[in-house]
Amino acid sequence: MTSLGSGRLIPPGSILEALRFMKIADLMSRRVHVAGPELDAETAWRCMQQLHVRHLVIVDERERVVGLLSERDLGGRHGAVLRHSKTVRDLMTPEPIVLDPEISVRKAAELLRGLSIGSFPVVAGGALVGIVTTSDLLDLLGSYEIGQSVGRSSTRLST
Repeated sequence: MTSLGSGRLIPPGSILEALRFMKIADLMSRRVHVAGPELDAETAWRCMQQLHVRHLVIVDERERVVGLLSERDLGGRHGAVLRHSKTVRDLMTPEPIVLDPEISVRKAAELLRGLSIGSFPVVAGGALVGIVTTSDLLDLLGSYEIGQSVGRSSTRLST
């Protein structure tokens, strides 16, 4: 049995049960990389590369979430022209959707898929407490025997 942060025990291989009961607080990364909106876009890109992250949460001087910046927003590896003479404010997604840490992982996954976005800042009581990304969800899925948990057998494709 696996114990989730909420104290519930999940049978081995039961990803569907885990998604039903698991909260974002159990999955989110608490180590969040933040930047201010006036940071130079090229500097933000270099920081993201050095930190090996694909998202920065943009906060104001009072540490309130005001935006979200992704590698895609910065044009990726070939985005130097896009980033030239721009600030984070120019390229970020302003006023991003934020999640409460008590929302279910299943609901967060539905939102990520439905909105075609890669991450959500997690906010409690007005304070940034974490971030959840598609990578976090994939890591969760990778920790279970997916074929067994959804009742499917493996299939070998042949050419």
